[in-house]
Amino acid sequence: MVITVLVLLAALLASLAARQFASGAEQIEQNTGPVLISTQGLVASIAEADAANTAVFLSGENEDRQQRRLYETALSRAPQQIEDISSGIGDDERSHDSLKAVASQLTEYAGLVERARLSNLAGDVDATEQLSASIDLVSGSTGMLANARSVTERTQASFDEDVSSGTVEWISAVALLAVSLIVLLVAQGRLRKRTQRLINPPLLLATGLIAVLLVWLVLAQVGRVSDLNTARESGYDSIALTSQLQTAAFDYKTQEARAIIESNPALLPGDDSLEQIDILLIGLAAEADDNREVSAIAGLQTRWDRYVATSDRIRSALTSGSDDDARSLAIGDGNRDFNGFNTTVESVLLANRDQFDASVSSAANRLNWLQLGAVLLPLFAAVLALAGYQSRINEYW
Repeated sequence: MVITVLVLLAALLASLAARQFASGAEQIEQNTGPVLISTQGLVASIAEADAANTAVFLSGENEDRQQRRLYETALSRAPQQIEDISSGIGDDERSHDSLKAVASQLTEYAGLVERARLSNLAGDVDATEQLSASIDLVSGSTGMLANARSVTERTQASFDEDVSSGTVEWISAVALLAVSLIVLLVAQGRLRKRTQRLINPPLLLATGLIAVLLVWLVLAQVGRVSDLNTARESGYDSIALTSQLQTAAFDYKTQEARAIIESNPALLPGDDSLEQIDILLIGLAAEADDNREVSAIAGLQTRWDRYVATSDRIRSALTSGSDDDARSLAIGDGNRDFNGFNTTVESVLLANRDQFDASVSSAANRLNWLQLGAVLLPLFAAVLALAGYQSRINEYW
């Protein structure tokens, strides 16, 4: 009777743990994971739109069509990304409020950009002021990027909760299964002494079933946590670093263009901006865990160095008073070199997203059939344990 109660209670806890594991994995695969990636994509889209728009403004009356196209493409991605994020964050009201703020600011931003663009084409003196207002709406303390990052922080907390879901039930189930296993082994020893029978097949089979479930639960949890940690550390953390790098680079380019537009070298990005980007590049290199990623990041460093070399020429021209030369370099070599860098960033992001998705899928696959097995194996074990004792009772009836 004691064995039956222990085994059935273990079945209940194991089933609850398996259900929590499956629910957490599904939440990560269908909601938390996509939201994290989409939010990073939204941040990148906003920053790219801002950098491209500033480049268009810099080109003056002869608008740079390529940069204008980049601006329009980045801006058109953002509403769909907001919708994707909104559909995945569930009932998190604070995240929904942040997204509503981004959506509202995005509309305001597009209006400011168009007004600045038309004023710039018309040669109005307030065009630069309107451009500055649009930039502040992107990167200000309450701007779009700040609101998007608040969604990221809350989603990261949800990811951690999903990873740890079912841990208490799992520990309890493993403990009870271990106790059940010990009790079954003791019971077989006592029966062997009393009946002089070496083996009790039903009890032996029941012990095997409990041992199988115990090992299955342990391996599923260890593998699941390992896969999700890989998804977080090698996948998402790299995505976040790459997105931060991309955003910092866009911000660098925007500051540079703004300095040229206002003929003010004091507005040029400082050494701290370059240092931040260098730190992010070093961090990405440290996160690389395969040859493909190492090669991509090496290419990223080369592309960035090429752009910085052009940026140094722009800085020299602007500080020496050669505004036209600085503008010409920015809309020529500067845009070309930066576009090469950005294309390489996108390839790194794609590789990291693939790695994240593969690790999350692997975690979910480890849970296949576990919930059913957590119920059936202990039930069969309980029936076999009763049968094993009943067969010995019948022998002495």
